[in-house]
Amino acid sequence: MRILIAGLIVGLILLCAWAGRLGVLGLSLAIGGTGAFELYGSLRSPSAAFRVLVCSVYLLLGIAMLCFAIVLPPASIAYIYLAVAVFDLSRRFLPAYGTITGLITALAFAVLARNFANLSVAGALAAWLWIAAAALAAEMTAAWIKRKSGIDRFGRWLPQGGVLDRFDGLLFAAPVALVILGR
Repeated sequence: MRILIAGLIVGLILLCAWAGRLGVLGLSLAIGGTGAFELYGSLRSPSAAFRVLVCSVYLLLGIAMLCFAIVLPPASIAYIYLAVAVFDLSRRFLPAYGTITGLITALAFAVLARNFANLSVAGALAAWLWIAAAALAAEMTAAWIKRKSGIDRFGRWLPQGGVLDRFDGLLFAAPVALVILGR
C-alpha cells in the first residue's frame, strides 16, 4: 500500500509537470470535489484514528493546492501582483515564516497521526525529528546541486522555480517517513 501511495504521489507530480497550469487547475478541482464528499463520509466514521488521518491528508492537500494558487490561471492579472506582494511582505517581516510554519504543521501532524502509526507521543516526536532532518538535508542537497550546476532553479514553468523546487524536501523525507512509519 505504501509503495502504491508513493507511486501515486510521483505520478501526480509528473502529471502536474506535463499538464501545465490548466492541468493543475483541473486536478485541484477534482481533488477538492471528491475530497469534500470523502471528508464528509470519513468524519462520520467511528474510528478516531481514521478521521484524523483523512483530515490531515486533506489539510496537506489543501496547503499544497494553495501553494499552486499563484500558478493557476487567475481571473485577472492583478491577482498575481496581489499574491506576490502579500508573499513578499510576509517574507520580509517574518523571514523564517515558512520554516516555522512547516515545522509546527509537521509536529501537529506527527502528534495527531500517532494512533495511525501505533506510536507513542515520544515515538511520534522522534519520527518527526528524523523526517524533518531528512527534509532539511534534501533541501540543502538540492541547493548544493543547483549551485554546483550553475543554475538558479530546476525549471521555468512555475514562478520562483520548477516543479522539483516545490518538492525537493520530499526526496529524502518521503523514504525516511515510509521506513519509520512502515515498521
